[in-house]
Amino acid sequence: MAHHPPRGRGSIGDIGLHGPPDHQNSVEISYSLAPSARGKGIGTATVSALVKRLATIPQIRQITAVTDTGNTASRRLLERQGFRLTGQLAATDEVRYTLNLR
Repeated sequence: MAHHPPRGRGSIGDIGLHGPPDHQNSVEISYSLAPSARGKGIGTATVSALVKRLATIPQIRQITAVTDTGNTASRRLLERQGFRLTGQLAATDEVRYTLNLR
C-alpha cells in the first residue's frame, strides 16, 4: 500500500505485510518513508492504522516488524505502538519487535 500525496508529487512511502499469517497466526509488517516525509507523524499514523486494522482480524494473534539496530526513529515508533524488542536477527544488524494481540 503506497500513500500518494495530492498534485501528483509521487509516493512518500509504503507499508504492507510480508504475506498471510504463518502457522503461529503471526504477520510481519514493513514500512518505509521518503526522507522528506520523516519526522512529521506520518509513519506513526500509518503504522497505528495498520495495527488497528490487523487487530480486528481474529486469526491474527501477533504482529512482528524488523528494523536496523541503528534506526532509532523506527525502533521508537514501534515501541510507541506497544511492540517489544524480542531479539537480534542472527548475522545481521537488525532486530525484531513483536506485538501480541491476543
